[in-house]
Amino acid sequence: MEMMKPLDFGVEYFEVADASAEDEKLLCAQVETELTKTQYEEITGITQAVIKSNKGKHLMLFNDQSGSMHGTPFETLKKACLDLGEVIFSADGDKTQNVFEKVHTIFYNHDAHPTMTDDKAAYLQHIKNNYVTGGTDFCPCFDVLAKTVKEHAQEGSEFVVMFFTDG
Repeated sequence: MEMMKPLDFGVEYFEVADASAEDEKLLCAQVETELTKTQYEEITGITQAVIKSNKGKHLMLFNDQSGSMHGTPFETLKKACLDLGEVIFSADGDKTQNVFEKVHTIFYNHDAHPTMTDDKAAYLQHIKNNYVTGGTDFCPCFDVLAKTVKEHAQEGSEFVVMFFTDG
């Protein structure tokens, strides 16, 4: 396997155009980088529209639902998760063609609320049904992360972990 060289990132900040009066000071950050075809294929598992086996691949999405995410931030988080669902799940329902064998969605505030699925409809519905509540505590997230890896790790397993938060 070819070693990946460190990626150069560019970060661009811009005002959120649709911000409400209470959110008018929000900024959105967009991170961009250029990947080689090989780097893209290694990260996503997608090669020439052919998906490598998803066996042992887990995506863990930690979604901040604390009170500070109220309004535009939480709606943006949910839209990003819904859009991601359209990409990572097979269009025809063939679960062997999903990018990941299992998707773990963890909404968190002062507690962590994990779910796991390989079903697109269940994932999308779960994202839509969540709302903002409570304060922020990352500790339960790390407990869920450790427990999940311990339960599902096997030879060749891969875990992709993403946190969506306002800090």
